[in-house]
Amino acid sequence: MSRENVLIMGVEENWKVMENIKQLKPVSIDIHISSKEGWVRKLFPDFKYFDSFSKKESEEGYISNLIEYCTSQEIGWIIPLSEQEASTLSKHKLKMRKNNVAFITSFDWDKTVLHDSFSVQGNTFTYSFDQIKNAPEGVKVGKIDAYVDYRSSEVICCFMREEYERYQDTVLSYEVFANSILEECVAIIAQRLNIKGSFSFDYQRDSEGMYTITKIECFMTHSTREAIFSDYDFANYLWSNIQGIVLLKESNDKSSFVYRLNEEYFLF
Repeated sequence: MSRENVLIMGVEENWKVMENIKQLKPVSIDIHISSKEGWVRKLFPDFKYFDSFSKKESEEGYISNLIEYCTSQEIGWIIPLSEQEASTLSKHKLKMRKNNVAFITSFDWDKTVLHDSFSVQGNTFTYSFDQIKNAPEGVKVGKIDAYVDYRSSEVICCFMREEYERYQDTVLSYEVFANSILEECVAIIAQRLNIKGSFSFDYQRDSEGMYTITKIECFMTHSTREAIFSDYDFANYLWSNIQGIVLLKESNDKSSFVYRLNEEYFLF
């Protein structure tokens, strides 16, 4: 019998997706959340929670405990929403697969190094993803989360994390995107990099209105990932018709998006 339940880890870093899953989750499937944060449990009381296993003894022991928990709870899929968890799970992918546990990562590790600049309403945007640039004193730092429709390539949803000064605490509250300059910037970046689904980037803004994009997390159509996880596709497709994850069909020289599960993939 296939395992139907799902374990989601690292919710604190990408909590927005949980709202969609909460609305569309079928009764027959249990969602388990790995989080010790009280605010997460208050926001989403309908899910099952467990405290994360300690990694102090060894990473191998951590994975073994995780697999044992998944087996006891009929969990077949783990979805890491943080880079740290995704990196840890990727090292033990084969062991997990042997124990009937698979994971879907939301991070693309092999990004093409790109450099370019463009102008929006008189404001210059520059991006270079090969190195992290520290923000100088007095420079504002911000984060943008956006979603690009897979079929129309239209930016249909954006969230902006409030700007904050260097060395101050990061502001975690999100607000509805309402900045025409950055909105146009998001569309241009998505088109230039051929991005589909959810993506986010960090930017710096100096006193003269110069924007420098320093980091981006996204899925590009030339990537050769086994599967793509994105906020709205996961919630709508997966829970609606069990064909939910937009997959990259991997081949030697080309990857293309498919909107259904093929014979190579088994979900639940």
